[in-house]
Amino acid sequence: MNIAVVGGGFTGLTAAYTLCKKGHKVTVFEKESTLGGLAYGFKQPEWDWHLEGSYHHWFTSDRAILALVSELGLNKKLIIKRPVTANLYNGEPYQLDSPIHLLVFPGLSMIDKFRTAALLGYLKLTFFWKPLENITAEQLLTSIGGKNAYKVLWEPLLSGKFGTLAPTVSAAWFWARIKKRTPRLMYMEGGFHTIVTALEKAIKKQGGKVLLHNSSFTMRNSTFDCQKIATRATRALRPPSLGTNTYSGDQRADHRQNILAQYHRPRVSVSGCSCPYQFYGQSALRRPSPDLLRQLPAGRP
Repeated sequence: MNIAVVGGGFTGLTAAYTLCKKGHKVTVFEKESTLGGLAYGFKQPEWDWHLEGSYHHWFTSDRAILALVSELGLNKKLIIKRPVTANLYNGEPYQLDSPIHLLVFPGLSMIDKFRTAALLGYLKLTFFWKPLENITAEQLLTSIGGKNAYKVLWEPLLSGKFGTLAPTVSAAWFWARIKKRTPRLMYMEGGFHTIVTALEKAIKKQGGKVLLHNSSFTMRNSTFDCQKIATRATRALRPPSLGTNTYSGDQRADHRQNILAQYHRPRVSVSGCSCPYQFYGQSALRRPSPDLLRQLPAGRP
């Protein structure tokens, strides 16, 4: 089967790689000059490693990534570290990444600490994320964890990440952040660019094609059996039916490129054929500005 994969992010590349292994003829179309989507890498001449535009680590619970890394022969380049996560409270940093650190954190009363523990325990254990699509993260966090804990812990994080859009962030998005997170994080030697390059080489080795700078791709009069494989747009804003301070579909589309977060697991849709494949991944984010690049130091980023 002759298949066009639209988008060269991690979803598109892994979809193309899997389809190539199945014996299909695959062409990847990417509108940008680089592959990787949210995890694309850029590098100054004096740097040893590539630096990611956005996402830059995996969780150790991500078995799909671990299997892919092993299949591509990159196990020796995998780096696993346990970072320290801290909260800035009254101008002082306090480590806040374990039950013990929550218990001794001075910014919350004992009741607030128990409510926060109950909130995190619920989000970590529950698999029922679908109902959370109907409420905002703020509503979820204040109803279980309390308003004071929200003001001290969560509101600064949401505002720093989403700005004025913080009140519209879906509770399902927040659930995914807690559910998936692990104490240890995984990195790739050389940055995510290493695995992106390995996927590109594997696709080409199996007869696939990767075409960059293709922003005007059309299926009209094409010879592809599958019309397209594309990721559903990431979404962190609550649906427009939930009252004021919400956004229409067009407004969400305008804002999503400014949101440094993934909604849940955008599913790849295959139209125009009966391919029995489903893939999950992330969509593209705007590239850093030249001004930002000039501010970065020389050497390893």
